[in-house]
Amino acid sequence: MRVVQDENTIGDFWFTVRAGNGKTVAQSEMYTTRRDAIRGARSTIRLFTPTVPVRFTYFDERSGGELRLVSEDVQ
Repeated sequence: MRVVQDENTIGDFWFTVRAGNGKTVAQSEMYTTRRDAIRGARSTIRLFTPTVPVRFTYFDERSGGELRLVSEDVQ
């Protein structure tokens, strides 16, 4: 299973839950901050782990405003 945090250029943040075959099975509400979207995604991940391994992909804002894409396996 994959949980992916995403965002658009107007400041909306959300996450999707995707099955192993890539099909989207759930999409979150819209959040006003990246931090809240990541927090919501982590809460959702806790519902599945440790039974189902999850790959979580999200944007991490580094000092200076630079974004980097991070992927981690959650078990």
